Amino acid sequence: MMMSIPKIFLDTSVIVSAVLSSRGGAAEIFRMGESNTVKLYVGSQVLRESQSGVQRKFPRALKTLLILLDSGNVEIVPPPTEAQLTFAFELVSYPPDARVFAEALMAQPDWFVTHDKAHLLTLKDDTRLTFRIGTPGDFLQAYVGRLN
Repeated sequence: MMMSIPKIFLDTSVIVSAVLSSRGGAAEIFRMGESNTVKLYVGSQVLRESQSGVQRKFPRALKTLLILLDSGNVEIVPPPTEAQLTFAFELVSYPPDARVFAEALMAQPDWFVTHDKAHLLTLKDDTRLTFRIGTPGDFLQAYVGRLN
C-alpha cells in the first residue's frame, strides 16, 4: 500500500531555524521537501516575515533562505478566505500569527509545523482543526512512527 505524501505548512520560526542551522528538525524537513518525501507550503505572510527577519538579523544568510525555499520545492498558497481569517482570529490573539494561521488553513495541510509556543503550539489539541500542529521534532517523530 502506497502512503500519501504529507503536506506540511511551515511557520516563519521553522524557516529561520533551518536557515541558521543545517542540523536539527527544521533543516531535515527541508531535506525531505527536496527529496519529495513531503510537500512544503508557506503563505505570503510567512515569506515576508522570513525575508524581513533574516535580512534584518542575519543579512549574510539571505542567500541561504532563498536556496532552502527553492531546493525544498516550497509552494506558496493563495491568500486565505475571509472565513479562514475570521476563524484564525477567533483562535489566535496575536494578529501576525493569526494571519499565518489563516494561511495554514488555506493550505489544508496534514501538519502545521512551528516553534511558536506562545500562540500556535497552544492549539495542538483543538478538535476543530483538520491538521496536526507541532514542532519539527513532533512531525519527524510522527513521520517515523508512520513508517514503522
